Amino acid sequence: MSNFIWNFLYVARLLISVTATTPIDYCRLTPAFAWSRVSHLLPLVLIPLGLIGCAQGAAEFQLYVKAFDGQYEQAQRVFDAMAHAERVVVKRNLVSNEFRPAQAAYYLDNVDPPVTSSIRNSLKSLKNYNDAMAALQNGEAANALVNRAGTIATNVVAAIASTQVALGGPAAQIGATKLIGDSDGILKTVLPILQPLVTAASREAFRQQLVLAYPSMKELVITLRDNTPVIFALFKRSHQSIEERRPSKDAFLAMEKDREMLAGWVLLLDQTLITMEAAAAAAMSDAPSNELAVLAEASVELKVLAEKVKSLRLK
Repeated sequence: MSNFIWNFLYVARLLISVTATTPIDYCRLTPAFAWSRVSHLLPLVLIPLGLIGCAQGAAEFQLYVKAFDGQYEQAQRVFDAMAHAERVVVKRNLVSNEFRPAQAAYYLDNVDPPVTSSIRNSLKSLKNYNDAMAALQNGEAANALVNRAGTIATNVVAAIASTQVALGGPAAQIGATKLIGDSDGILKTVLPILQPLVTAASREAFRQQLVLAYPSMKELVITLRDNTPVIFALFKRSHQSIEERRPSKDAFLAMEKDREMLAGWVLLLDQTLITMEAAAAAAMSDAPSNELAVLAEASVELKVLAEKVKSLRLK
């Protein structure tokens, strides 16, 4: 007998016990008999059963989000260094006794310059997408999911806006225009998919839209990963002045640290792709027991790798 029938009979037995005026012989309880006694109380039966289904995979998806956050933490370290490098490279060409409003972000040390801002916001959009997928599996109510969807859409719009600013500003490095353009294109593709989430009428509609958005989110990770040489080129330019024919000893050591930092992030992005695929498979499956096991294993591997990368950073 299926789990659904057993759960139905169990709840029906409890309800019959409450509503019955005569003793019930539970050994003779059948689905037909249960239906006759509790059909008017069907919503009370289905709501708890529905909650059981909604919560399936909650632990695995929470583990996934925490593992993703380890990669996200390493990414923030890369972006902080990238912001500094971008500012150094661009400010070399700014006239010291002038002020250009279009380049305001380059004058402040605690604000991301345009290129870095566009890439950081792109990854932030992905993080919010992952958080929404976990919230779906964790049993959040439909209205809470819709509110969360509004945050996702807002972040994607903000990321697109920042890419436009970056494309209109000074080129900070060779290849930056392509990196920003690729990310911008992906975000513009995924936005129409995510926007229906803001008015999703059911959890199933929410799930379907998240699954539809997965290929674009995966492509975003691949784009960031494959363009890390562009980020390294920016680091290199920031350590070496225009007049230098070759890097100084200090510049060489700094570039080695940058290379190590980027290498750690690339490994985490590679594992993130594996884990994201497992999460999408679990979200798409109607009976995700095997998929959830794969997701849990991949999440653990991502978390362990993040801890290894972090330990290298702290040495």
